[in-house]
Amino acid sequence: AIVSPVGVNTRIVTDGENGWVARSQEDWLRALESALGDPEARARIGRAARRTVMEHFTFDAHRSRMRAILRGEDVTAFEL
Repeated sequence: AIVSPVGVNTRIVTDGENGWVARSQEDWLRALESALGDPEARARIGRAARRTVMEHFTFDAHRSRMRAILRGEDVTAFEL
């Protein structure tokens, strides 16, 4: 993913590791060129992005927290 540095984007996406963070027009161009022109980088970042999703954003990743919520227990704020 190519994201702007707003909201939780910079907590989820680490530039050059599991996506690209574009802070300027030049960053957007660089990220698009990398994503479109470098199949190896695209594949590497895609694999890392999938790992991020699987580790932090699936039901299995949130199972214990969901149990606590359903039991009415106090749960801490979401942390990545």
